[in-house]
Amino acid sequence: MKKFIIMAFFSFQIIKVIAQKASPVLPYKVAYSSSFKMTNNKYSAVIMNIWKEFGSNNFSNFSGYLADTVQLERLTGEYKGSKDNFISVLSASRARYKAFDTKIDAIFSFRSTDKKSDLVSVYGYEYTEDNNGKRDTTNLHELWKFNEKGKVYFISQYARKSH
Repeated sequence: MKKFIIMAFFSFQIIKVIAQKASPVLPYKVAYSSSFKMTNNKYSAVIMNIWKEFGSNNFSNFSGYLADTVQLERLTGEYKGSKDNFISVLSASRARYKAFDTKIDAIFSFRSTDKKSDLVSVYGYEYTEDNNGKRDTTNLHELWKFNEKGKVYFISQYARKSH
């Protein structure tokens, strides 16, 4: 019995050391969260559908994806308003292009375990041809946040023109 108690004590100490090494102290204070876990692809599929439907100029399903109020942050400005108005803004934006295609390089769904928030990060490209025939390629990184009802309420988009 004494051997068992000593082995259990040392095993606990080893596990404690391993756990400390796996979770280092971060050198900066993190504003939102530093506690995440990967989740299933349910929300990734939603974002891929949004990208696909935007590209095909089909907004009929968008209302079902969005919360009542949506916020979008991007280089060209910020939007916050109702989902119906947001869909109108997106539709007007899409109407500037006669051709629109996308490619996704990476997408992953994850959950902030301390904020209890589901997010999707997507990296990809946007290939466009405007109504005047000008072609462009943009590298994108987007972060999408979902509310407790599984609806998108926040989008942050980072874009860089490709050369």
